[in-house]
Amino acid sequence: MQWTIKKRLSTLTISGLVCVAAVSATGYWGITSVEKATTQVSTTGLAIRNHIEAGTYNDMTREDISAIFTKRGQEQQDNVDNLALHSKLLAQRLATAREWVVDPAIQSALDEEGRVVQQYLSAADSLSKATVRDASTADSGQCVQLYRAVQGKIEDIGDQLEQSAKGAVAKCNQAGQVFHARHVCRVWIFADASTGDGHPRHAQYHSPVRLILHQVQGHGRSQ
Repeated sequence: MQWTIKKRLSTLTISGLVCVAAVSATGYWGITSVEKATTQVSTTGLAIRNHIEAGTYNDMTREDISAIFTKRGQEQQDNVDNLALHSKLLAQRLATAREWVVDPAIQSALDEEGRVVQQYLSAADSLSKATVRDASTADSGQCVQLYRAVQGKIEDIGDQLEQSAKGAVAKCNQAGQVFHARHVCRVWIFADASTGDGHPRHAQYHSPVRLILHQVQGHGRSQ
C-alpha cells in the first residue's frame, strides 16, 4: 500500500502527540520522584549537621563545668555564663535536628535523647551553682553520669542518621536512573511505532532522526 506525504505527516503528527503525552507523564513522575528523594537527602543532611553541632556543645558544657571547679572570681563567673550559653545551644541544635528528621524511629530516639539532655542540663546548672557557693561540698556524680548518657545517645543517633543519609542518597540515585530509563524507552518505542510504512514494527527500536530519514527514503522509492 502506497502512503502519500499527507498520510505520512498525519501519522507522524499523531504519533508525535502520543509520544509527547507519554513523555510528559513520565517526566512528571520522574521529577516528582527525584524531587522527593533529593528533599529527603537535604533534610537528613541538615539534621546531621545540627546533631553534630549538638555533640560539640555537649563537650563544651563538660569543659565549662571543669573550669567552674578550678577557677575563682571573674574567671569562674565567665565559665558559668559559658555553661548557660552552651547549654542553650545544645538544646537548640537537638531541637532543630528533630525538626528535620522524617524517619519515625529516629524521631522517637531524638525525643528520648532530648529528655535525657534536659535532665543533664538541669543537673549541670545545679552543680554550677553549688560549686560557686562551695566547691568542696558540690557533688558531680549525677552530672557526670548524665553527661555520659547524653554522649552515648548522641553517638548512637549519629550512626542512625548516617545510615538514613546513605539510604536517602541511594533512593535519589535510583529514582534518577529509573526516570532516565523510562524516558528513553518511551521515546524510542513511540518513535518506532510511528514508522507508518505498512510493515510490522521492527524488534530493534530506531531513534526519531533515523525514523524521519527512513520515511523520506521510502517516499522517494515509491515515486
